[in-house]
Amino acid sequence: MLSAEEGAPFEVLERDGPSPFFIVCDHAGRLIPRALGSLGLSEDELARHIAWDIGAAGVARRLAAALAAHTVLQRFSRLTMALSEGQVGWIPFILERLDSVWADRPIYGNIEQLTAPPSTYMRDRVYGWLSPTTSSPSLRSAASSACARRASRL
Repeated sequence: MLSAEEGAPFEVLERDGPSPFFIVCDHAGRLIPRALGSLGLSEDELARHIAWDIGAAGVARRLAAALAAHTVLQRFSRLTMALSEGQVGWIPFILERLDSVWADRPIYGNIEQLTAPPSTYMRDRVYGWLSPTTSSPSLRSAASSACARRASRL
């Protein structure tokens, strides 16, 4: 969906910083991929909290600089992209909610452009990943190694 000119969906700060901390800032940006237009929203609406967490990027940037910590900021609006730490269990619930809103509110942003329930558009657009649990010996080993490498640079 993103063109090469739009760059990566995230911004990285202090990649080689010596801090043992790793900061992730979701909802830091309010960009909309060009392929999606304005989503039927005005610039004033996109400047509001519905599109991003106002001030989150500034806080993350200050923390990154103060701690010299490797930091990743999401550049695109939460209206178009979601980073979920809850794995894939949320997908059936959000699909049901999207279909419910679509049926109840035919004019909601650019929702009038959808000719079928939103869940029908998700098949090739939403991807999930299941990671091993933290009780996994291999994951614990990998996490320990990564932390040790970070700590050795202090």
